[in-house]
Amino acid sequence: MHRSLFVTIVWLIAALSANAASVEIPVTPNDLDHYHYLFAVSMNTNRNGVAFRVTITAKTHEIPAGSSANVSIVTHTKRNGGELHKLEKVKPPVRIALKKDKRVWKANFTVSTELLKKPGVCFVFTEMAHAIENGKDVAVPSADFYEIKLQDFWKQ
Repeated sequence: MHRSLFVTIVWLIAALSANAASVEIPVTPNDLDHYHYLFAVSMNTNRNGVAFRVTITAKTHEIPAGSSANVSIVTHTKRNGGELHKLEKVKPPVRIALKKDKRVWKANFTVSTELLKKPGVCFVFTEMAHAIENGKDVAVPSADFYEIKLQDFWKQ
């Protein structure tokens, strides 16, 4: 568990700092169909907060190894004529029960109502880029970040 978290963090750092094409892709209640993936989001209020289920379905290929899912705070700030994007994992971390099949991932997790009130709280599915080199699938330092703003799905 710790090793996979460490590898994910290293890849996120590499993806965000490299001169590669990392892309943030917002997933909204009215736009759940994106590029290679179809998303389904459901929620249910319980005594611990709000229980979410996010299903990620790859349309044409297997979900690449090294991809990940987590709950983060996503912020965008204007700076020097540009925009700075920051993904920061929430503290304490939200535990995600993640069932992975080759083309479908199902994530179940509960977020407290206090956390849901914070701006930018998102479920982030990170698809690590990959390429075929010498017949082998290898990771490259870029990623697509599919961001589901949980407040958009929360029915208060």
